[in-house]
Amino acid sequence: RCGFATTQAAHNRAALDVIDALDVLDDRLSKSRFLCGDRVTESDLRLFPTIARFDAAYATLFKCSSRRVGDLPHLEAWMRDFYLLPGVSDTVDVDGYRTSYFGQLFPLNPGGIVPIGPTARDLGLGVDPGRG
Repeated sequence: RCGFATTQAAHNRAALDVIDALDVLDDRLSKSRFLCGDRVTESDLRLFPTIARFDAAYATLFKCSSRRVGDLPHLEAWMRDFYLLPGVSDTVDVDGYRTSYFGQLFPLNPGGIVPIGPTARDLGLGVDPGRG
């Protein structure tokens, strides 16, 4: 909703909802390795693609960058931990996310300029966060 809002008030409401949701997730993950305890659940599976894309594409393109995954230590560690689970890294293409979102959403990025980062390395993907 942030990136497609047509008024400042609508954008602000949507942005605050994003910030609140990220804070709730960070708090929850401060208490457990995964969203619902010590095992991966469908909730983790559904959340990961959004979180993996958030700092690389959504935060900037959709204008909800006042809180990034990188600002939230438990959510960031969860993302890095989840990425290291068998088979997950094969499904992640951070450069592809940026290229696709910034290059193809003309109304939000009429110039088609694709930022050079953050990259998977910038996001710490592939580095063990020591949660498991």
